[in-house]
Amino acid sequence: AMGYALGYGAGLLERGPDTFGDIVFAGAEVDISACRDPGVSEQFWRGHGWHTVQGPDGFFYDAALAGTAWHDNLSDLSVPVVFVHGEADASAPLGAVRALADRVGGEIRPSPRVGHALLHAHPDLWLNALENERI
Repeated sequence: AMGYALGYGAGLLERGPDTFGDIVFAGAEVDISACRDPGVSEQFWRGHGWHTVQGPDGFFYDAALAGTAWHDNLSDLSVPVVFVHGEADASAPLGAVRALADRVGGEIRPSPRVGHALLHAHPDLWLNALENERI
C-alpha cells in the first residue's frame, strides 16, 4: 500500500492540479466533473498538494490521522450533528456515513448527483445545513 501511495503522490505532482480529479477520483465521474472547475481543482490541490509535496512524510501523516481513534468520543457530542452527504460519493459510502450518524444520533441530508467533492464543489449545500441548524 505504501508503494502505491508514494507512486500516486509522484504522479499527482508530475501531472499537476489540472489532473487532480482524474487521478484522485478515478471512476467517480461526478467528482471528476466537479474537479474540471478550476476553482474546485485549485482548492483540492491546495489541501492535497501539501501532503503530496511532503513525500513519504505526507503519506505517514495521513495514515496516522486515519489510524487515530478520534471516533471513540463521538457519542459524547451534545450538539446537533448533520451529515450533508453526496449520494454519488464513491470514497465515503452512504452505509458508512449512516453508521456514523447512528453512532452520534446525527441526521443525514443526502444530496443527489453530488460526490465526495461536495465541500468544494457545492458549498451552498453544507452552508445551508449550517444556517438551518443555528439556534
